[in-house]
Amino acid sequence: MAKTQRTVLITGATGEIGTALAHQYQERSTRLVLIGRRPLQGLDPNLFTPATYCRVDLSWPDYVRIIDQFLFRNAIDSIDVLIHYAEIADKGTTEDHSPEHIHELVTVNLYAPIALTHALLPRLSRCHGKLVFIGSVVSVLPSPGHAVYAATKAALDHFAWSLRMELRQQIAVQSIHLGTTPIRPAVSADSTRSIVQEQRILAADKLALQILHAIESRRPTITIGLKNRMLEFSGQHLNWLVDWIATRRTR
Repeated sequence: MAKTQRTVLITGATGEIGTALAHQYQERSTRLVLIGRRPLQGLDPNLFTPATYCRVDLSWPDYVRIIDQFLFRNAIDSIDVLIHYAEIADKGTTEDHSPEHIHELVTVNLYAPIALTHALLPRLSRCHGKLVFIGSVVSVLPSPGHAVYAATKAALDHFAWSLRMELRQQIAVQSIHLGTTPIRPAVSADSTRSIVQEQRILAADKLALQILHAIESRRPTITIGLKNRMLEFSGQHLNWLVDWIATRRTR
């Protein structure tokens, strides 16, 4: 019997953007596999169910086994699209980070996507699927205060780039670069909280739809947003100016 329904796996699915992206795919009658750290209780029951949601932290040592067992229990032997969205964002100088935080950040942002890709390649190969890595423009920009985070995103970009050559004509590999997520923080005043929450939902839905359209395109690398594209261009072509400024400041 021919396969009629696509299967999409999203890591980081319990975050605002991840959830909004899952809703976009749900509206398109897609079979979902959602990976996240939060308990099932309290999540949207129309989206997160025991059949769609696998609760696991990608910093756990056995996350690959847990995800593989979930797929086996639910008879999911092929994946059409694997979206690596899970990440830990850092803020602060490298000196301020604890060794434990650095290890967790590198594990979740870099090692986990590589290891999970390796584990799920057979399922992707069965249907000539697509790998999607959600990256950031900081991968090509100097990012003081986010140095470790930027390093993981730059390394992930190079992994995707090399993997694209390894898997050509077998599995599509795509990198999508985002910038600062345009979602405002919640406030304490009850009269304003509902308005702000509505703005957050709308912003998340808008970005999720842009990501979905990017995934549906055939372009191997896409940067979402004009401002982000300009920043990325500057980082790629004006790095000599950045190096000159940094050198001047350290004299």
